[in-house]
Amino acid sequence: MRLALCSTLIFMKARAVVLAIAAVLLVAACTDEAGSVPKVEKDELIRQADAVCKTADADLTSTISAAQGSGSPTVDQVRDVLVTKILPRLDQELGDLKDLGEPKTSRKDWDELVKAVDAALTKLKLEAEADPVKALTDVKTLFADADAKAQAFGLKECGKR
Repeated sequence: MRLALCSTLIFMKARAVVLAIAAVLLVAACTDEAGSVPKVEKDELIRQADAVCKTADADLTSTISAAQGSGSPTVDQVRDVLVTKILPRLDQELGDLKDLGEPKTSRKDWDELVKAVDAALTKLKLEAEADPVKALTDVKTLFADADAKAQAFGLKECGKR
């Protein structure tokens, strides 16, 4: 009888420890990490975002000019430049925009803008797999929503595709 009682107590303690650990993990998983994201004034965010976009546009223009060289590139050359240079640079641009933080005001508009850029980039990647030449010609269409959101937010350099 005593052994059964001890076993029951040990089981209950073990169960309590497991539940406590699960609760801590659940709280950690559900914690809003937005508190660690810097909050910046909207005009400062616009200034920084436009600088990010201006640098990215210059890099992309240089990459495309170098890829065109003299003559028409082959489909394989277009795919190579798109996959190894253009898409990674667009990924970096999106990451740089996210790293700027959030505006103290207009957070919803900023979040929608970042999501639109992310969605457009995802579509571009999918299209690049199927037809890289078409993907490059569709960039303006793919990013139309993101560009409109950028301009509505007040950005001048971002949204000029």
